[in-house]
Amino acid sequence: MVRPNPRFDTINPQLDEWITEAGYTRNLAIEQKLEGDYATIQQYNQDFKGGLNPTTIRELPSWWRIIQHEFGAPYADGYQQQHWTKEQAIEFCNLVVKIATIKKDLNEYRCNNYPRDPAYCSYISGNSSTIGQFLEYGKQLEKEINTNKAPHPHQLSTYPQYYKDVGYLDEQENIIAGMPQWQDTEIIPQVFAEEEINLSDDIIQILNDIDNGVILVPDWFRNNIEWVKDGHITQQEFRTAYNYLVDTQIVAAPEQNLTINDNMITQQVINFNIINGRAVGSIKFVATNNFNPYYYGKNIVNIIQIKDPNGVNILTTVKENRLNFTETERDEVISYDEDVKQNTRATIESFVWSSATTPTAFSKKFMIDISETEPPKPKTSGFMAMGAAGAIAGLVLLGFIVDSKVGK
Repeated sequence: MVRPNPRFDTINPQLDEWITEAGYTRNLAIEQKLEGDYATIQQYNQDFKGGLNPTTIRELPSWWRIIQHEFGAPYADGYQQQHWTKEQAIEFCNLVVKIATIKKDLNEYRCNNYPRDPAYCSYISGNSSTIGQFLEYGKQLEKEINTNKAPHPHQLSTYPQYYKDVGYLDEQENIIAGMPQWQDTEIIPQVFAEEEINLSDDIIQILNDIDNGVILVPDWFRNNIEWVKDGHITQQEFRTAYNYLVDTQIVAAPEQNLTINDNMITQQVINFNIINGRAVGSIKFVATNNFNPYYYGKNIVNIIQIKDPNGVNILTTVKENRLNFTETERDEVISYDEDVKQNTRATIESFVWSSATTPTAFSKKFMIDISETEPPKPKTSGFMAMGAAGAIAGLVLLGFIVDSKVGK
């Protein structure tokens, strides 16, 4: 968002005090200094000693590494590809840190004060990461200079031309007499161990939600996750970057898959007969491999209707039961006991729907012929929509009964 930039006080442009102007908290002297510092960056906008540009680099080059072997002290590697000495590599690191710090200070001011634009907030964590990476690498190089002038043997074989140029190897890549030798030093765990970062509860909650897919973040933000874990950015800088995503609605909950189809649940008759004028029996319901996990822990409706041999509904109200599956409890048995009005034969129709009023089928309609003397006979169902329409037509969707459920 572009906003007008009020003029500085022409009488006292260096007035160092905080004012409120047009709804913004400002310090014109600080603004002048930050913008002046930022203008100095332009003088470095060129390749450093024929190598990398310190004003455009954002991350430590992938080939610049601090290598830790199983034995001996760690050593900085990769800067030799620029044909720099350790001292020149340190100079470059310090320059990158200086430039990134200027950018970070200006972005923090613009994020929190004037023009208080959240776009600047998103840059701060990247600036902090740049500072952290090049500070660490530069400190490693300084440690090597102070304790060991010699190159690591691995470096001699990896960058032979460089070490020929600096006079450590001859043209046949033999070590020149008098070259200082690398001295492995004993690693003291307390010295080289990474500092433990204790994250606050709110940061941990955000990280857990991202890991568990509760919220979705863009790929570039995942760098911030690693940086806050290893201390390359502060926890407040992480919060600022995260809040920017929230404010700009970049963070989102994952889209939920609400798909339902009639292959998600199967039905199987366990027993069903007419006893003393009542339909008594049980049906087993099983969540198949096609079951949509979104519906774990959610109530699903089982509705039955009983018809006489002429296809006339015997029940005057819809009989509704609840099913509820979980990832570990994927089957359920429901028992029924219904009056069949002196009929000796009847047909049970069982449906599994999302609800009684808006039926979407989790299972194909299940039909069973029952009688007083014969075992139950499952029947092949017709088109589900026809069964649903027939089941609910003319029935009152109230007066539900609760039948007994057995084991999952």
